[in-house]
Amino acid sequence: MKKILILTAFAIAALLALTACTTPSSIKTLNEDERQEQLDDLPDKTQDSSNQSKSTETEPEFIVDFDDGLHDDDDIGPERVFAEYRDYRNDLISNINQSRFMDFELVSDSSSLTEIYEVDLIMWPTFIIWEDEDIVIQTGRLMGMKDFHVERSKDQTVMSYVEDNGEKITFTAHYDESNDHFIFKADFENGNRPYLEFMSTPWGFVGQSYTGGAGMLETLYLITVSMDTGIIGIIHDAPYPEPLTGEEIFTFPMSAPEYYFYNNGSLSGESRSGESFNLKPSD
Repeated sequence: MKKILILTAFAIAALLALTACTTPSSIKTLNEDERQEQLDDLPDKTQDSSNQSKSTETEPEFIVDFDDGLHDDDDIGPERVFAEYRDYRNDLISNINQSRFMDFELVSDSSSLTEIYEVDLIMWPTFIIWEDEDIVIQTGRLMGMKDFHVERSKDQTVMSYVEDNGEKITFTAHYDESNDHFIFKADFENGNRPYLEFMSTPWGFVGQSYTGGAGMLETLYLITVSMDTGIIGIIHDAPYPEPLTGEEIFTFPMSAPEYYFYNNGSLSGESRSGESFNLKPSD
């Protein structure tokens, strides 16, 4: 019972704070060959004036400390991998927000990143899904959920429950251990279908979060992160996303019409109106 209370308190605190408690250090950054290869793969958007061009000033400049270690701990489990991704992603969001809030024009022409956290809130079972079935059920009940059911197989967990407003929700978590590929889905009776996905890569993580109708929004966030360097792309009025393939490169989010690239204190990208920007850290 004590563990259940602790898990309940932790889940609530995590949902309120949505910040990391650990500082993982097992992800490597891009090496020079990977950096040049991925920059060479950037799409050319300068041929059509109707397609907003990127100036050379806003092309990514990777000035990072190189680390040859990548998840060196062979015993790393899915819970820790999930925590690492969440921690690095949250730090990236914080760094992007702190950088762009220094420019009033950019703030007024930028989309909010808070919906990423709102998807996390909807996906609250991710904070307890790793525990034994009985603990998961009892924790859910303590959080006010009714008719709580859990079905588990080798690589998938399905949780169904009824919220205090009477709405039934089905939460599905899929994990592929071979490549640390996580897919979380929530299906609401009202038709909302938020989606959260990420997977490990040689340079860090690639992920996507989709509001799926929650808050009357259908916004897709594309995310790549390597240590304290990362990119978030935003697509509004997006359809339900296709799963990640594992072939995504670090610059994958730059395919979105709006994106924010943070590296070494600098922030570059394109705002919601398509204006290019390049903010350098103040001296």
